[in-house]
Amino acid sequence: MIREVRTVVAGLTLAFTMAAAASAQAHKLSGALALSEEKGDVVTFVVAPDGERVVFLADLVTDEVFELWSVPSDQSAPPVRLNGTLVAGGDVLAFPRPRITTTNVVVYAADAAQDAYTGLYAVPIDGSSTPLLLNQPLLDPYPSDFSFELTQDWSRAIYRHYADDLYSVPLDGSTPPLLISTSCQNCYGSGFVS
Repeated sequence: MIREVRTVVAGLTLAFTMAAAASAQAHKLSGALALSEEKGDVVTFVVAPDGERVVFLADLVTDEVFELWSVPSDQSAPPVRLNGTLVAGGDVLAFPRPRITTTNVVVYAADAAQDAYTGLYAVPIDGSSTPLLLNQPLLDPYPSDFSFELTQDWSRAIYRHYADDLYSVPLDGSTPPLLISTSCQNCYGSGFVS
């Protein structure tokens, strides 16, 4: 289990310090997947609440194509890719940063289905099933104000689009997103005052 986390700058790889009874030992968790000077940049990472797995965003396979990976913190298995197939030009987004629930579901944003159109996805941390798209339709090209958070019970994502429009969606995708607040910037003639 991870007790202390450190990013190692040498070679732009990711390492963690493991707590051991007698001594601490560093392990390279980002694997040896085709790393070179051009590939292998780890741009962000998140440790699961139980400390058993680490999720990180890196261009391990293709330079400048950032994908989401998961690896056991004890390095007992190689990293697995969490995101599905990306369209040409698609990436998993570093901001907003991916989140991990206590039930080991990873929630992340990506322009995976259509380049420049943001989707919100949920996937098991071990990659045992394909990612589930939570928001449809996809959000407009690169919304600069897109962000999301998870509810305290880890069952829903709340995401913001169009400055002040807030949506709520269950992480299991059982119901479509629900608009819970709007800025009404274009509500003239609808009875709303902006």
